[in-house]
Amino acid sequence: MKSITTFALALTILAGASVVGLDTAEAHGGKGFGFRGGMHNNENTLVPQELREEWRAEKREMLADLTQEERQAYREEHRAEKQEYREAKKEAFEEFVGLEKEEIRELKQDGQSMGEILEGQGISEDEAEEFLTERANEKVDFLVEKHDLGAVDEQTLRDRIANFVQSILDRWFGE
Repeated sequence: MKSITTFALALTILAGASVVGLDTAEAHGGKGFGFRGGMHNNENTLVPQELREEWRAEKREMLADLTQEERQAYREEHRAEKQEYREAKKEAFEEFVGLEKEEIRELKQDGQSMGEILEGQGISEDEAEEFLTERANEKVDFLVEKHDLGAVDEQTLRDRIANFVQSILDRWFGE
């Protein structure tokens, strides 16, 4: 019974641990928004590296307490959740831009920047900033709930949103 309870708790707490990122690759030439990876320095990422490493350690510890069958079940459920999450992000981005992933990819391969693509769709930098800020706030809400973050960690994440969004806008529209 203890292992089932541990497993259920772990799924609840850690379901978002490795989906820290809003990694819509079409948004940034294959590198994602920077919610996970793709960012060049820790100051411009949404989640500090220290917090990510803490979550990874908790996940490793949780997995170590599970049987092989429970670990496999966790991985399969986590994989399905992650895929669903990615699809939702992709759909939200495509809706915002007004183009499908393949259309965006083709325009980028033709040499257009993400900013040029957005401007071509009638989307201003201010609108992109609003979209990115909303998504970042949604991600922080998700992380606070999934990781049961305290006020200090939540504020740390919220304080990082403006720099995070600006770093993406600088890449999309140029500094």
